[in-house]
Amino acid sequence: MSPEEQALAMMAELNANTRKSFDASMRFVDEATSAMHRKAARITKQRAGTKAKPTAPIARELHGYAQIIANHVDAIAARLEPSERERVLAVMPGFLRAITASEPDVVTLVQALLQATPETVALWLRANLELIERRFAS
Repeated sequence: MSPEEQALAMMAELNANTRKSFDASMRFVDEATSAMHRKAARITKQRAGTKAKPTAPIARELHGYAQIIANHVDAIAARLEPSERERVLAVMPGFLRAITASEPDVVTLVQALLQATPETVALWLRANLELIERRFAS
């Protein structure tokens, strides 16, 4: 095998491994999105009824990560249109309540999105903004 063919083979293998890793990450994000859809449907039905009993807060688990999260959020916000940022900010109180209550779909979502690049998160937010608004509307 020539050096060029070896280089091409290595690049193809690297590409395949990168694709596998990306696909695994996207499956995790898809699972989180599905969980949010299910939770949004339950919340819609439950709005008139009583609220679910909150679990232990996740906020204490995030100690020491404030700057990392802030930097990630800033990078994501920079990739959104101003109108999209406004819509995300409008649901922030509901999102923060869900984090504080350690709601499982939100915990899964945060775990997935913190691992994703800001570009990927911005694309996901843009594609799921209506769901996010339904899920976290105050």
